[in-house]
Amino acid sequence: MSADAALRERVLDYLRAHHVMTLATPEPWAAAVFYVNEDFALHFLSAATTRHCVRLRADPRVAATVQDDTGNWQAIKGVQLEGTVAPVPGPSLKRVQALYTVTPTGVWFVDNARGFGHRDHIALQSGG
Repeated sequence: MSADAALRERVLDYLRAHHVMTLATPEPWAAAVFYVNEDFALHFLSAATTRHCVRLRADPRVAATVQDDTGNWQAIKGVQLEGTVAPVPGPSLKRVQALYTVTPTGVWFVDNARGFGHRDHIALQSGG
């Protein structure tokens, strides 16, 4: 397995092992949301009236992080990404208030155990 493929699998394993991401909207605001991932696409449930959803309808650009909670800066590890948000289409989703998908355009894996501020970039194919 190539180093790029190994990094990609490491990050996907990390995303599958976690379930809360922090979303940041272009107009300064951040919110923690519960997510599930399909590859690098992150689906999250949120009420359409929340501050972050209102702002994301006006400007769908988003940044997000998923990380462990630690008291040791050297143990900080997590995923940073940027991309866009859109509602998930489909009649099967009428049961939920609003389901959204973050489609990343850039993904980085942060691992301070490899050096303060160390980040590896994951090359994505178009569409996440």
